[in-house]
Amino acid sequence: MNKHQQQSDGTRQVILDVAYRLYMKQGVEKTTMQQIAREAGTHRTNVYRYFRSHEEIGFAITEPLGKQFLETYMSRLDAQPRGGSAWERLAAAISIGSRVIGDALESYRFLAIFDAYLELLPHQSELAKKIIETHQSHRLLAMYRDLVAEGIADGSIRPDLDPEITALARRNALLGVWSRVALRYGIFQHHHNTPQPELIADTTCDLLLTGVRNCCDGPPEPPSH
Repeated sequence: MNKHQQQSDGTRQVILDVAYRLYMKQGVEKTTMQQIAREAGTHRTNVYRYFRSHEEIGFAITEPLGKQFLETYMSRLDAQPRGGSAWERLAAAISIGSRVIGDALESYRFLAIFDAYLELLPHQSELAKKIIETHQSHRLLAMYRDLVAEGIADGSIRPDLDPEITALARRNALLGVWSRVALRYGIFQHHHNTPQPELIADTTCDLLLTGVRNCCDGPPEPPSH
């Protein structure tokens, strides 16, 4: 790598670091490119040389964060003992996912802030595709869907559930409550008398798991015609 490339990469990273700090402090929508440039010690046109919009900056920050979340999650999941019912493996997947988020709550708070900003933008269909690609959520949804389907077959998960809808509900409920905890941590502590707001997410996990578990033993009866 030549000196010019090193300087260019360094300037780009400074811009990202400054943007991250400002977004976390005041939100994306209240941050201007001029502020980012001033804090980064450069000119606004130089910021635009690297990034055309706050959207591009945000995705440049979230991509490595999402990748790190996924790698940590999959490595912890792979370390779990094999075997058990599909419900037990789904329980492990949900619990581990919740802990990975809880262990990196500040980074997840940024993801929640940026996600809220994206909701204000047009072209939601294109943005949704980009979010899925960035966070690889299709892989996780497929894993949860397959576990629910397997649990229905082995009798450990309620037979009246739709695997696709259940996987989506599981993912969105858990990510939604963690987003709320990350964005309102102090409010939960001081106004709701909850010293450990993480327990809200833990309780949500327990409720999700209890709600899908089959109360009967053995595989479901075949449908009658």
